[in-house]
This record gives sequence, C-alpha cells and structure tokens, in this order.
Amino acid sequence: MYRLPKQSKELVTLEILPGLLKFKVKPLNSLIFEEARAYASQIATEVKKNIEDAHLTGAISDEANTFSDPCKAVAFSQFNVIKGLALSGVVGWEGVVEDDGKTPIKFDKDLLVQILEADPSVMNAFYAQYTTSYARLYQAKEESSPVQNGTSAGVQKTANKPNRKAKTASTAKADVAN
Repeated sequence: MYRLPKQSKELVTLEILPGLLKFKVKPLNSLIFEEARAYASQIATEVKKNIEDAHLTGAISDEANTFSDPCKAVAFSQFNVIKGLALSGVVGWEGVVEDDGKTPIKFDKDLLVQILEADPSVMNAFYAQYTTSYARLYQAKEESSPVQNGTSAGVQKTANKPNRKAKTASTAKADVAN
C-alpha cells in the first residue's frame, strides 16, 4: 500500500563544508527535481545549437562536439541537473564571505553557480546531502508510522495489559500438586 508522504515546508540547513559553509534549502520535492531536469535540458539544447552553428560557420571542427562522447554528455547533463537543483532549491547560505574573511556576502544565485562550478567538493557535497536527506526523510516517515490494514485497521484496544506476570505451565502444575 502506498501512502502519500507529507511534505515539510520548513527550510533545511545542509552543512556543505563542516564548520565553513552551509546552504539553506527548500525541502526537495518532485517539482524542484523536475525544474532541475528542465534546466539541464534547456542548457543542453542551447549548447548543442551553438555547437551546430559553430560547425556550419567552420569555427570549430567536428571532433569538438562534446555530445558525440557519451561519457562527456552524461557528465554534462548530471552537472547541469545539480546546478538546476541548486538554482531551484537553495535560498540562502552561511559562511560565504568577502576577501577580508569577515564580511558576509548576501546570497546570490549567480555566485552560487560560480561556487558550484569552481569547487567539485562543494557540488558533490550539495548533491549528496540534498538528495539523500530527502530519501532519508521519506524513509523515516514510512518506517515511523506504519499503516494499519486488514480487519484490525481503525480498531481500538479492548483489553488492558495484565498487572502480574503469568505463570508457566510447569509452575502451574507444581502449584496444583501441592
């Protein structure tokens, strides 16, 4: 039986680089994930068109087409899905500061993309935490509140717990013999 999960609307804090960088994110849901996929698709379409146009003008050779290599195409797609997740889900941060090391920088989506592109550890940590936190949250909800089904669904208890421990059969026989 499938039960519709209740989605939290509260922001979640992901500790991307422990003690250094935190992202405030919206809870991941299907809409955010589909926005990320649409973003990746849009970027791929634009890049593919630009490559085709460059081929037509002779600006680049046929070997320069990154979409002809399946590994590069998958990496490019995954890279843009992660950027799309960040653009759709991240709403703030802590720990991003000016060069002086003290002055906080106000959250900016363009700067967010620059950070993700510049530091693979930030991108990987974001993706792993954002997607697995959703999976863990969903799994915890499923485990913590089992759904009753069958003939006992919705039935209340009719008997109370016994006040004393019941005797075993061998103890009861010994009491009768005496």
